[in-house]
Amino acid sequence: MILPTPITLTYPAHTDAKGVVTPAKTVTLNDLKITVIDKEHHKTADVRFNRTSTHLNLWEGAAYEAVGDYTQQQVEARVLELLGENPQATLQALVDSFPAK
Repeated sequence: MILPTPITLTYPAHTDAKGVVTPAKTVTLNDLKITVIDKEHHKTADVRFNRTSTHLNLWEGAAYEAVGDYTQQQVEARVLELLGENPQATLQALVDSFPAK
């Protein structure tokens, strides 16, 4: 999905199980690669950001039922809605909240 404005994220440094250190890096994104995870039996739809280990819940319960057979356009609009007025800060907080892979 194309972002209305570029977003710059900083990924923290981390050390894997073998002791290999990956330094912190900063990337600027013009788009978000997303995967929709739809669990009909749980009545939830989430989106996972492919360049991060993060995800957002799009709809659940009654909202999931109300949206019905959603479109890509509805998913992208919902993602932007959930990212709020400062998508960069929201995404950075999500990146910071998950362990590095």
